[in-house]
Amino acid sequence: DVILIDTAAEFTPEKYASKAMNTPFTGWNLKGEVRKTICGGRIVYEA
Repeated sequence: DVILIDTAAEFTPEKYASKAMNTPFTGWNLKGEVRKTICGGRIVYEA
């Protein structure tokens, strides 16, 4: 299994997987974004 991460990508989180909206990261400019996930030889996520 492999995860490809773009370490130069910057983003400000606006959507969350969790239903909880209380997070210390709201409004922060973060670095690093998952671009592709390969599991069992299959691409299961691609941004």
